[in-house]
Amino acid sequence: MKFIIASDSFKGSLSSNQVNNIIESKVKEIFPKSFCEKMLIADGGEGTLEAIYGEGGNGYDKIVIDTVNPLGKKIDGYYLRKGNIAVIEMAQASGLTLIDEKEKNPMITTSFGTGIFIKHAIENGCTKIYIGIGGSATNDGGVGMLQALGWEFRDSKGCEVSRGAEGLGAIASISDDKIL
Repeated sequence: MKFIIASDSFKGSLSSNQVNNIIESKVKEIFPKSFCEKMLIADGGEGTLEAIYGEGGNGYDKIVIDTVNPLGKKIDGYYLRKGNIAVIEMAQASGLTLIDEKEKNPMITTSFGTGIFIKHAIENGCTKIYIGIGGSATNDGGVGMLQALGWEFRDSKGCEVSRGAEGLGAIASISDDKIL
């Protein structure tokens, strides 16, 4: 008997690969002579890059860079590149799994780290960028991402608004004078 096993991750607890391996072990207990084919899948959130990259890379290179998590703490993350194409997973920099439960506050979390990925890809010749936006710990409407790209969001006094959703209501002007 042949089984095709394709599970998404269990957010914050098990990766797609881990879930697939558990299912395979249980199938083998019940059907010892079975053959299992496992496939990594994702919905745009955590694990998307892993599913695209697969075992052999599928022609993509992993580009590892310094970025920041949703609270602005420096972390390493990666995106995929093939020629002029970049594939970015928002969860790599702005994801729920990068912060503790007690730190999850969409009023202060930011998509700035995702913007760092985009900026790096553009500066290194990527002209097509695909972004998986699942698994985000942010609710800033992409303002943090745009700030990383050079956009300026100012309040009525001309001061830069705070990152995260709490700064959204204070935006009085937007400037693109410093974008790439």
